[in-house]
Amino acid sequence: MDILQETQNRRRTIFTDAFDKCEIPRDVYDLLSEGWPTDLISGVARNPSCPTETLARLAADADRGVRRNAALNPSCPPEALLRLAADADPVVRENAAGNPSLPPEALSRLAADADWLVRRPAAKSPSCPPEALARLAADADSFVCEYAIGNPSCPPEALARLAACADSDVRKCVARSPSCPPEALTRLATDVDPFVRVSVAGNPSCPPGALSRLEADADWLVREGVAGNPSCPPGALSRLEADAAPVVREGVAGNPSCPPGALSRLAADADRDVRRSAARNPLCPAEALARLAADADSGVRLWVARNPSLPSEALVRLATDADPFVREGVAGNPSCPPGVLSRLAVDADRGVRNRVARNPSCPPEALARLAADADRDVRESVAGNPLCPLGALERLTDDTSWGVRGNVAQNPSCPRTAILRLAQGAESPIRYDAASNPVFLSFPSSESADNASTSFVDELSRLAELHKKGELSDEEFAVAKSRVLGT
Repeated sequence: MDILQETQNRRRTIFTDAFDKCEIPRDVYDLLSEGWPTDLISGVARNPSCPTETLARLAADADRGVRRNAALNPSCPPEALLRLAADADPVVRENAAGNPSLPPEALSRLAADADWLVRRPAAKSPSCPPEALARLAADADSFVCEYAIGNPSCPPEALARLAACADSDVRKCVARSPSCPPEALTRLATDVDPFVRVSVAGNPSCPPGALSRLEADADWLVREGVAGNPSCPPGALSRLEADAAPVVREGVAGNPSCPPGALSRLAADADRDVRRSAARNPLCPAEALARLAADADSGVRLWVARNPSLPSEALVRLATDADPFVREGVAGNPSCPPGVLSRLAVDADRGVRNRVARNPSCPPEALARLAADADRDVRESVAGNPLCPLGALERLTDDTSWGVRGNVAQNPSCPRTAILRLAQGAESPIRYDAASNPVFLSFPSSESADNASTSFVDELSRLAELHKKGELSDEEFAVAKSRVLGT
């Protein structure tokens, strides 16, 4: 028996067992059994809904692509990850090192791997043991060293030692670390290298005394770092607000801790970059934002158009701005009123329509129209929007663009019938995307998935599930829920 036949027989056994246990649907089993194709099997190995036992067995597949995908899956059981961490293929080990479910003892071994590609994700992992991070912080590979030093779990004593390193690049990394001991940061605040002092100045963990000294540094880059530091004391921000260097005032204007009064004054600064920074700040007072919305500089209007705190009446005005980039900013704003988004959905500029298509607040009827847009990029954005109407997603599965169909295949809201159709297509990457979508392994419901008359209760359940999976942020979920409830 050749290796291919042996692999297919093994896959047949794995999925037959899963089917017999009612862990995978019949139609999925039938599709996989048509030759046990590697692209679909790889997708299933990457699928977070893959049954645990099935995933553990796929982690031992003869094909390295399948093992690579199993190693990426956060649902992969610890015992399977331990095997994958010792795999002969370096990419499998690399993927295992970056998996948040990998046991710490395996991370310790991978931290000493001969391949720097493996050590890099190990150095980034928040689960990496402190003693392993201490070794990685002195690694010959500069990226491994940087990732280990920046890891919140890096031991303070290792950071304190490295703060005295002769290499200024290493000292810069230490100066940026949020775990750097206060006494080490205080010493680095007087470093001869201005870029080390810049790193200390921007570190939220920098002691107040060190920040006060850096506030008066002769180098404006250092003062800019202090001005942008969210831990900067109000008194220091008030003084830096009057700094002669515009970039320093720009840092103050963008600081989330900047007092409202200072923001109002900086919103009227003579320097356009300072005003742009104030326009970006979500804590900028409403009256200051309203003034910035009428600024002569289109860049200022662009940034204020993107600000989620901008009052709706200002958004309505900016939606008719002569500059398409400003209208694009409005189109991407999650606080943009649905009526404004509907009008922007037919804007002559494709960039504006593209932003509307990505907006979590976009009304379903606007998304449905944009699904038929002549521009491929617009349709791609619609296809990737988790709030896209089911009927539009069904139609987009037959789109002429490969990118559009690929986004439909990855969309967590895609109807199951559409996912299965894409999984049976001719393009291997799309088949993989469809098989890795949790919908692929879901069991068919008693009602048709593309029922257009879904009740608002069902829609709220769908939104809640998307929010739980992290597909929608808290803000996007709140906006979408309000739209469904009509509030």
